[in-house]
Amino acid sequence: MSTTITRRGFLASGVAAAAALKLRPAFAEDDGQAWREVREFLFQDRPVLDGSDFVKLEAPVRPANGGDVSVRIVPAAPQRDDYFIRKHYLVVDKNPSPVGGVFTLSPRNGTAEIGTRIRVNEYSHVRVISETNRGELFMNKAFVKASGGCSAPPMDNDPMAKLTMGRMELARKGAAGDGDARGFQLSVLHPNNSGMQMDQISMLFIPPHYIETVEIANADGEQVFAVKGDITFSQNPSFDFSYKPKRDDDILQAKAVDSRQKIYTATWPVSSA
Repeated sequence: MSTTITRRGFLASGVAAAAALKLRPAFAEDDGQAWREVREFLFQDRPVLDGSDFVKLEAPVRPANGGDVSVRIVPAAPQRDDYFIRKHYLVVDKNPSPVGGVFTLSPRNGTAEIGTRIRVNEYSHVRVISETNRGELFMNKAFVKASGGCSAPPMDNDPMAKLTMGRMELARKGAAGDGDARGFQLSVLHPNNSGMQMDQISMLFIPPHYIETVEIANADGEQVFAVKGDITFSQNPSFDFSYKPKRDDDILQAKAVDSRQKIYTATWPVSSA
């Protein structure tokens, strides 16, 4: 059955080794109709190349919970000023909204590695398509055997959670793979309701309410990291990223906007995170 593609549904490294990559089409032999439609919507007739040696997508084959699947995008080499990954597209072929997230990056990330948690609604390929500053598109994928992720009941339906909705926390998150870069994890307290979940008491569907955009800037107002998302991100979404501070007194300031146009902000000194 063909997947219906809607614009709303798509809210949407020193990669020196890339020069040695063979420019071959990406996994054309097992492309399904869902992916072909997504590909045409996002990239029209641009070539999408096999990124097996360029970027890795780490995901569990059989996650315990289809509503909370950890995935990690791991490029082969760090960012460089003259050659870097500027965007990652995260696609779940069989999800109601196939484009789970679009991550925007820059050379100041040090590495373009991203970690997050997603919903997987049925057995599906999960794909990352990495776009370089030269306009190249490299794809890799993983097959995830999960179901019901978009309709799974909320993990916490506590009414008091509304009082802390939108609160953001920034924490150090391991090594960033680059001597000057630091790894961070941004967490956002938010139900990220998909619109497909049912309240277990009233037995009524919970209206959709989810984070649409997150932007992080430094002390000079320069964008450090950004993501456009949809219902694919799990409840209380989190994002691992890295950043090279510009100076000792640098700060990170975050702004998140949800589907009801509620705005949440927070600021942290980089030195204290």
